[in-house]
Amino acid sequence: MAASSSTDFRLGRYTWPLVPTLTVAIAILLTVLPYGFSRGIFTTPAFALIPVFFWATYKPDLLPIPIVFLLGLGQDLVTAGPVGLWAVVFLITYSVTLWQSEQIEGQPFRVQWLGFAAATAVGLVAGWFLASVYFSEFLQPLPILTQAVATTLVFPLVAWLFIFLEREVTAHQRH
Repeated sequence: MAASSSTDFRLGRYTWPLVPTLTVAIAILLTVLPYGFSRGIFTTPAFALIPVFFWATYKPDLLPIPIVFLLGLGQDLVTAGPVGLWAVVFLITYSVTLWQSEQIEGQPFRVQWLGFAAATAVGLVAGWFLASVYFSEFLQPLPILTQAVATTLVFPLVAWLFIFLEREVTAHQRH
């Protein structure tokens, strides 16, 4: 029985640090799933910004900048958009979050939610600007504003999952 417990401990010790990367990858997949909404009536939230924000706030060492960049490139590839656009959006959101993480961590949820809204808005607006430059035309801002609002509204619905995961990661790192 002790050998099994030891194996479980080692397996957990090496797999739990992958949780932040896996949550962003899963969120990217959730973003690109075909939900059946047509004609631009519904804007899909930028789900991946939620774990990018969360892990940058609580465990940035488990979601380093090169991984954030590669995950952003992954979203670029699965969305068939300009290569590098989502990578930059992820990096800007991550950077804004790191910059404000000391003020966010340990605050009431509404303050964290406001911090998420700010980081999301900065990242998505920067992405909108870069896309406008890339396409050499002023893109309509309403879709990106709608996406920022939708993403911000979804945040509290999934934040509990990340709180649970962060506690598990922390518990397994201590062992």
